[in-house]
Amino acid sequence: MDFNDILQDFENEVKVPKLESDQERSDDVRKLTNAWIQERAVPELLPYEGDLLDRLLNRVRKQLEFIEVNSIELPKHEGEIKLLLVIVENELDRVQFVIRSYVRTRLTKIDEFAIFLRSSDEELAKLSTNETVYMEKHLELLMDLYNRQFLSNMPVELQALDEVAAGISMVDQPDYDRPVFIKCRRNKEVIIDDEEVELTQNASSKASAFGIFCVIFFTCFAFRAFIFLGAYLEQRVFHNYTNSVIIDKEDCTCDPVSDSDQKFQAATKALGAPIDKSFGQIIKEICLPGMNEVYKDVIRLLVAFVVSMLGYALMLAAMSFFILYFFAVCLGLAFGEVFFNRLAIVLGVNRSVGPCTGLH
Repeated sequence: MDFNDILQDFENEVKVPKLESDQERSDDVRKLTNAWIQERAVPELLPYEGDLLDRLLNRVRKQLEFIEVNSIELPKHEGEIKLLLVIVENELDRVQFVIRSYVRTRLTKIDEFAIFLRSSDEELAKLSTNETVYMEKHLELLMDLYNRQFLSNMPVELQALDEVAAGISMVDQPDYDRPVFIKCRRNKEVIIDDEEVELTQNASSKASAFGIFCVIFFTCFAFRAFIFLGAYLEQRVFHNYTNSVIIDKEDCTCDPVSDSDQKFQAATKALGAPIDKSFGQIIKEICLPGMNEVYKDVIRLLVAFVVSMLGYALMLAAMSFFILYFFAVCLGLAFGEVFFNRLAIVLGVNRSVGPCTGLH
């Protein structure tokens, strides 16, 4: 039994008078939620949904009165009706929370942009009667506070709060350039700043979802590829074996060692020798490595930057709480790991534990 079934059983049991259809009530709650989301998302004040709020508040008041009466004079099945009353009260609390948040959001904007709203008839038309009274009273108290605190002590020509000097206005206005998030429920073309913009849905079709899956999958593959590229450059191009981790092992009967293996073995022997460089020499080699080493460091920087960028992008995709994207990240990283591990074995790269151990 889901929540709708519980509400239906409650109405059947206590014989709630149905003055309006369930569809009308559901539509009003949906409209309230949309108005609340839009009001919180945009910087400016939107027109007041007066008729919608009046209908919802009237229903909430009647439901609260009905619950109060039925909680005093319970029918037979007392325990079951009490549970249903609690569930209905929770649903009413949810609607009341949205209403309070909607009103508080509007009052916050009125407090911040009171002078701007008062100076425009178009903006004043967006306010309800109670909101207009609140704004006037708020401005009156604010002006009285300013006059008593500092305005009365300033020259008359500097006491205005709505001056415009050098193209800069003292009046706080909504930031219309602030970015907002839009959820497109259907494909549609809209006009924004005299420019036609096509809004399309997110991955609502299977083809779109598969396309996004492929993009994330191959991004994971590229992430592994750049990690492999960094190791390949160090060992096969830059011949930098001194950063490898050396693990002692017994001699093995593998194929004859290649030239790169001989260089690796020579580097491992050099690692065991004590460092006979002075502190000044170490600092000089770090700060003035030579043009050839600077060129290598620039390449290392670029590879490290791409790896970091792709890694954090994949982290954001995995944290999108969408199961398809999560599995795309996991599968892409897994396939990339297997593929480039096999490639490393074939090319003899990443043999950080010794010349031959990775081939066993």
